[in-house]
Amino acid sequence: MRFFLLTILVISLISCATEKPMSVPGDQAMGLTKSQGDNFMSAIKDGSSMVFGNGYFFCIKAPSGWTIDQSSGANNGLPAVFYEEGNSWGKASNVMYTQIWDKENNDSLESIIEQDIKNYKKGYPGLVVEDKPDIVTAKGIIAKVKGFTGGSKSAYEAIAYFDEPRIVVMLIFQSLNKDDFDKRYIAFNELIRSYNYIGEFGVPPKSN
Repeated sequence: MRFFLLTILVISLISCATEKPMSVPGDQAMGLTKSQGDNFMSAIKDGSSMVFGNGYFFCIKAPSGWTIDQSSGANNGLPAVFYEEGNSWGKASNVMYTQIWDKENNDSLESIIEQDIKNYKKGYPGLVVEDKPDIVTAKGIIAKVKGFTGGSKSAYEAIAYFDEPRIVVMLIFQSLNKDDFDKRYIAFNELIRSYNYIGEFGVPPKSN
């Protein structure tokens, strides 16, 4: 498990198409700006789930044929895990999950990725890292993606890093063999494309 995790709460919401509308606008209900509230409500109507943190949150949607599970990974400090429908977190050989890195010192994305790789290599000296093509979300947000072999469980892994004002959001995909990894990478792409950072609220801006 990587370092600098924040404990965050994930609340899965049912699509607003089958629920009564909120009694107040999204920006008022969540303490967001009007623009953030509109963005949030649009994501929820699309069937996304919310991931909350310390003064920020984002929305994300499980890929087709996959389940979002907000409880099975809790004992390992994982706020949201994903596995294929009909499977379970404990038995799945193909999984995805979310981790958060706090920018304690206004670190750059490049320095955080470098530190993450360094931390990983401490436990797995034979780790092989490769650059993978960037993936752009439906909202036009760019994710920097790295591939890993020779690490945890000798699995094939990919990590997408999203650079946000106070945090780096990490979406991680892991398969126990290369064939599964290659076949399911399109689902990882789908997860990344669904990522929608709503913004920050109730937190004073950091000084430079």
